[in-house]
Amino acid sequence: MDREKLLKSQKERSVLGTEKRDSLYSIASSPNQVDVVNHTKFLDGFTLVNVLLAVLLLTIAFLGASFYRYRSALDARGADIHITAARLASLLCESWRGVRGTETYDLTADLDSELEIETIYEGPAVPAEAGLLGYYIISIEDIDYYTFLWWSDVSPGLRSLNVAVSWNWRNSDSWWPWNYKTFKLTTYTVM
Repeated sequence: MDREKLLKSQKERSVLGTEKRDSLYSIASSPNQVDVVNHTKFLDGFTLVNVLLAVLLLTIAFLGASFYRYRSALDARGADIHITAARLASLLCESWRGVRGTETYDLTADLDSELEIETIYEGPAVPAEAGLLGYYIISIEDIDYYTFLWWSDVSPGLRSLNVAVSWNWRNSDSWWPWNYKTFKLTTYTVM
């Protein structure tokens, strides 16, 4: 008895499967409807357009990540150079302040053993009421920092000491103002 029920249910399933298949063919034979039977073969794989779009998207993602990494490395190097200039300005200001801001302070004699310092004789103009200590090129890790130091008496017994450090942030050979960044520092000393 069980065997008969099993055979009967298998026959019913095969009849239903045939009806479903026939219904697909009937949909496909209608002129206003989509040919479902013939389009099923395209669902098995990717077309060339799909592959090219995927490759294009992966290429754009890779180039974007590479550009981001390149710019972050450049920005990190620029920040390191800026920090070095700030520390150099602080060192120059504090060493000059240590001798109470004298006009005869010799930067090359005081710091030449620690830094590579070269005296130059031209640079930006200082304010008319200020006294110029000097213009220098200080090289640190193959980067030239153009420094100049000037002072001015604010009031009797109080002197401002000014240091400006400039460096070429574009690695250009020309001396143009937009190729250089400048860090300025002012401190005061009692005379």
